[in-house]
Amino acid sequence: PGKVSSAIKASAALNALADIFEGSEKIIFSGLCADYALSVEAAKKLRDITNFNALSLNLAEAENESEGFIKSSNVIAIITNRELLPKALRILRRLRARGAAVTIITSANIEEEISDFEGVISFSDSIPLFNWVSAAACIYKAAVNAAPESKDAQEQRAV
Repeated sequence: PGKVSSAIKASAALNALADIFEGSEKIIFSGLCADYALSVEAAKKLRDITNFNALSLNLAEAENESEGFIKSSNVIAIITNRELLPKALRILRRLRARGAAVTIITSANIEEEISDFEGVISFSDSIPLFNWVSAAACIYKAAVNAAPESKDAQEQRAV
């Protein structure tokens, strides 16, 4: 529970992710294996909370999409399994070269190995098997922050 709480409290990173959601024409959540399953739920939750254009694609399938589809997209890649990192980064570099904006959500220890991506949002490490819980918490909180009702409430508190 403490690890999830610290992930949720990283407000600067969560606000940055909410800004990415708001500024995107099309959001593609993506991952490999279990991270793909989380991306399916993340896209569905973002659509439910915000009505944004969000979908999910297996990262290996996203690589095969047309350049026109990829170019106007913001790919939110979820990487919680270190063993899949080399394959995921190889695919993400190709997507970025084709014009996609790429943001990676990952654990702090995996972030250390990602030096050539600017858009990396990390959360505190937990037991590797449960890193997906922290990733899910980050995505959910960012979606709530991006929701129109949330923005209205923040503006009213600021006044």
